[in-house]
Amino acid sequence: MGESDYIDRLEKAMHTFSKKCFSKELLGVEITVTQMQTLLLIHSLPGCKMSDLSEGLEVTLGNVTSLIDRLAKEGLVKRVEDDSDRRIVRVELTSKGKSTVSTVLANRKKTLAGIFKKVKESDKEVLLNIMEKIAEEL
Repeated sequence: MGESDYIDRLEKAMHTFSKKCFSKELLGVEITVTQMQTLLLIHSLPGCKMSDLSEGLEVTLGNVTSLIDRLAKEGLVKRVEDDSDRRIVRVELTSKGKSTVSTVLANRKKTLAGIFKKVKESDKEVLLNIMEKIAEEL
């Protein structure tokens, strides 16, 4: 099997894995994947600026603004002016946003644990070693 065949198989497996493991149904929330990624990023960067989100999500500031508008309308995030510089707008999770993130993280962990139960211990170790090596290269 050639390198291209391995890459095709890897791409297909990664796509299926992501689609199945991180669907709205399994995560137990009614938000898009992009909205979920945004909430998780805000969770990991408390009080972040819009530019931080733009960089972290690798999208334009305009896209982030629209995304935050939708999340704010849903009551998941709020904009907060910076005390030291009113030109800076920070984004924070609301209590509803924090609850949504907690649900997503708990359900994602539960889903992954269910998948890992079906994998042999030796295969888990091989998979994790390979994934860690790939992550180091990225």
